Amino acid sequence: MTMKANFVECRLVPLPGGDRAGAPGVSLPAGPWAVIPAGDSGLRLVSPGAPAAGGALWLEPVQQRAHPLRVLAVSASAGTLRVNGQPAPRVTVLRENDFVQWGPEVAFTVEFVRRSSVGPPPREFVGRPCPVCRVPFAADVVTFGCACGTRLHCEVGENGLQCAQRSRRCPSCLNPLALEAIRAALPG
Repeated sequence: MTMKANFVECRLVPLPGGDRAGAPGVSLPAGPWAVIPAGDSGLRLVSPGAPAAGGALWLEPVQQRAHPLRVLAVSASAGTLRVNGQPAPRVTVLRENDFVQWGPEVAFTVEFVRRSSVGPPPREFVGRPCPVCRVPFAADVVTFGCACGTRLHCEVGENGLQCAQRSRRCPSCLNPLALEAIRAALPG
């Protein structure tokens, strides 16, 4: 299972209210990480080999082809993990906007930040047809990557395919395309 790190960032955001109100969220990188309380700053991630990780809550972002991003959560002991106010098993899967409480000191919501990108198509897209014009992507063209993972042609000039510039919505997720991001990323 792999995470599409270039499209989605997973963040753990401390809950408003309480002694950690206003604390910044932490970005959850790919791989397993232990979450521990970090005083006034909210949450802290430690690597699997760290001494403080023994009794921690383990989190790992996971994504399968047919399913959106999720976070696998494993608590060190039974009965300490609550998700959306309900007791959760030691091993559970978290979704976007889930409210997670682990013991008296760790409480956060799961947030996914979706990003679009402009640039050459990733290797796995070369040769695939654009969903708008059906022309296959070449390795040297400029493409727009929607946050959902869909790619569209995004070339400059009269002879270039401008599927992203001419589309108002992504053909896959139907979300509006970030045209400002396209204009800012293109030369001239």
